[in-house]
Amino acid sequence: MLKVLVADALPVFRAGIKEILFEEFTFVYFDEASDGPSLLEKVKAQKWDIIIADLAIHNHVTETINQILRLKPRPHILILSSDEDTQCTTEIISKVTVSLLSKKTTVDQLIKALQGILTNQDYTVTSS
Repeated sequence: MLKVLVADALPVFRAGIKEILFEEFTFVYFDEASDGPSLLEKVKAQKWDIIIADLAIHNHVTETINQILRLKPRPHILILSSDEDTQCTTEIISKVTVSLLSKKTTVDQLIKALQGILTNQDYTVTSS
């Protein structure tokens, strides 16, 4: 079973990701977090295959990601960003192994990214 944790401040966005996951993947367990502290709490509680997180989920997103990678066997982290050219994005990508996907991307690109992650390939799309 594929275990996916989605962290985003917007409930509608989390619901949309959940719908896409259930349509595209047969066996998926889904949970969500609305902020950095709840994201860390859920990561500490169980093992996740993929964590899909908004770049703006926490003020100290680089440290949050580093904490996640230290806590459990490494889940793959797919960062969603609506602010593609920030220094923070560059800092995160250079420090940790994550994939980056723009929030402006298409559903098809999201699905390709998730399929790539499941086959151990990093996936980055920064424009729609």
